[in-house]
Amino acid sequence: MDEGVSVDKETISRAQAQLDRLIAMEKAEQNNRQSYKGPWIARPQHVRTYFATFDDVLSQVRMLPVLDEEYLASLQKTRNGLGIHRDDMASLMGLVADLRSSLTSKLEPFHEELEHTRSEKAQLKEELKQKDAELARINRIK
Repeated sequence: MDEGVSVDKETISRAQAQLDRLIAMEKAEQNNRQSYKGPWIARPQHVRTYFATFDDVLSQVRMLPVLDEEYLASLQKTRNGLGIHRDDMASLMGLVADLRSSLTSKLEPFHEELEHTRSEKAQLKEELKQKDAELARINRIK
């Protein structure tokens, strides 16, 4: 995240949604490749879908204060240099992997904080159960 920029829960959620789209796109492309016994030649509809999805994800991510604008501009510039053609699929998937990796590394601290908070919550619930049991035992003694 850019230093000094506060990121709210909704922004993190929206960034995670775009990350999930990138991961789904990579899995779909991998599955398509593995389903062919010979060399994979992407169908025109697949190519258009992959490029359109990447363009949409990139535009959505650019609206969020999650990644550095210069980095996103360089991705856009590289993407603009690609034609919507199956010969450029490998380059596009490289951009997808790069953006996925950047989003993952930026969202990781939030996921770690969330896990820590969940762990603390579980610990506090356990302590509360113990205190309730102790209180019930004291009330029975009275």
